[in-house]
Amino acid sequence: MDDDERRSAELSAFLKKALEIELEEGGKQLDEEALRKIALKSGLTEADWEKLGERLNEHSVRGRNFLEQGNFEEAVVDLEEAVILAPYSADILYACGLAHLGLWQKSGKESDRVRADELFRKCLELEPSHAGAAEGITELARAKNPKRKKKWAAVGAALLLVSIGLGASQLSSSPIFERQGTRDMPVAVGELGPTMSPHSEGKYHVNSIGLKFAPVPIVGGPGDGTEVLFSIWETRNEDYTRFLIDNPKHGWAKPDFGQTGDHPVVFVSWNDAVAFCDWLTKVERKKGFIGENQRYRLPTDHEWSCAMGIGGEEDAGMLPVEKDTNGPLFPWGRQYPPPVGAGNFFGEECRDAPLPNAPNRKVVTNYNDGYTRTAPVGSFSPNQFGLYDLSGNVWEWCDDWYSGEKINRVRRGSSWIDFAPGSIKLSERLRGLPGSGTRADGFRCVLVTDDIEDGE
Repeated sequence: MDDDERRSAELSAFLKKALEIELEEGGKQLDEEALRKIALKSGLTEADWEKLGERLNEHSVRGRNFLEQGNFEEAVVDLEEAVILAPYSADILYACGLAHLGLWQKSGKESDRVRADELFRKCLELEPSHAGAAEGITELARAKNPKRKKKWAAVGAALLLVSIGLGASQLSSSPIFERQGTRDMPVAVGELGPTMSPHSEGKYHVNSIGLKFAPVPIVGGPGDGTEVLFSIWETRNEDYTRFLIDNPKHGWAKPDFGQTGDHPVVFVSWNDAVAFCDWLTKVERKKGFIGENQRYRLPTDHEWSCAMGIGGEEDAGMLPVEKDTNGPLFPWGRQYPPPVGAGNFFGEECRDAPLPNAPNRKVVTNYNDGYTRTAPVGSFSPNQFGLYDLSGNVWEWCDDWYSGEKINRVRRGSSWIDFAPGSIKLSERLRGLPGSGTRADGFRCVLVTDDIEDGE
């Protein structure tokens, strides 16, 4: 018997023994440590157990990749293997359920619908608060004909991000995350909702979904002398995913490039961003995490300038269109091209990764930030207030109208797609229709107290 045959026999013995124990204990779900003990008692060595872990990682990574590509047939093959190896992982059960759901939507086979329902229910046994699994069960029960499931598309995009972009919380230190480029997340993946208590980390306020906020002093205008709490990051895919579970109508288009949970959400409109802030306000008020006089919203154009350090140099009473392109300064000073590590722009790294619809687009010469599209939030150094990516990565929506015509809203901060000096200057404003968003548009929230804002 060769090594592969021996390991296959040992694995079969291990799984048989695990099933016997599980049945003896009334179907109680076994955790990872219990399975490890059974494996060792069944004749496997520690080295064999590590091999099983490697196989789990391989099947998980490959299955999630197939799932992301919409190749549900192949995804099911690998993810079912992963379920066998890690029946204690709610996230793997959930991902496999999504793969079967995709197959059912595609082929209409009843067996896939039944299996998807079974996997979602097992996921909920492990994590009763797993909103994605609950939504999956509800949708399966509501629509017996998969061809009628158009409403599910927006939710499905969010759920795929949970499964693919964020990964399994039980495996957060595994090679799965290293290969996919994700980082440690502030909230466990299974906690899809406001389950963390807010707390402080030095000068930072951390809210119920793990967003960090830092105080920015306001100079000039009605808020002169006050402080506004700015999210130190652009709103991430993992944050927007939580919102989408309750608000699927605000689903967004999947970009034509890869992202993970800690990348900034794109293709969001001003309307989407405002709805997110309203949702977060309601969620945290209900939980008692913020007061009735506190709320989340988009920053104003003037608050944005204060966060960039130029609030005192601008007239807060002027419209954004009147301040657009005023001033020669970049976030790092007057020099151009940007210094190393200044932010995520369309630099030399994009010469070999041109835009499909603009293959001859210019790049920032003599600058390479290492990211051809969006970058994980916080990949570059923060500014003096501890805020990341105020320049580059994505344009960010502000609360104001761009001009007195009240047709377009304001965007600030430049993005990964920008290369021209004029687009990256501190004073640059873009206008945009409130109902539209592009692959370079995102947002960040601020937390304010209405008492402070009286008179604005």
